[in-house]
Amino acid sequence: MPYLIYTVQPEDRVRGLHGLARWLYGAPERWVELYHANQGVIGDDPIALRPGQQLMVPYDPATNPLRISLYRVQGDDYRSGLAGIALRHLGDPGRAEQIYRINRGVIGENPDQLQTGQLLIMPQRTHNPYVNE
Repeated sequence: MPYLIYTVQPEDRVRGLHGLARWLYGAPERWVELYHANQGVIGDDPIALRPGQQLMVPYDPATNPLRISLYRVQGDDYRSGLAGIALRHLGDPGRAEQIYRINRGVIGENPDQLQTGQLLIMPQRTHNPYVNE
């Protein structure tokens, strides 16, 4: 099964794998799937998420739909960068940093080095991760 890479955020310490599964899949009971895919990163305590950890998110668009939006980097995105992506998809270029934080494991250490074809997890249009769109 293909995977997405998600970088654990500070608010994930509060919402935990249940909240992360609710945000990603719309199904908090899928926390077990996230845990099993990442036990080597998380360790024996499924509650112990630490900001910066890189988690593998099981994803198969045919059988495993996500509740979140994804964006595949296009060839001309290098011009406008993450700010342009944030403006077009979230309505606010200032949210480029949030896109970077969530996708640091995909983008790498330099947020200006986008590569065509990278699949990014997009934050919700609202800043509150607990609000359903």
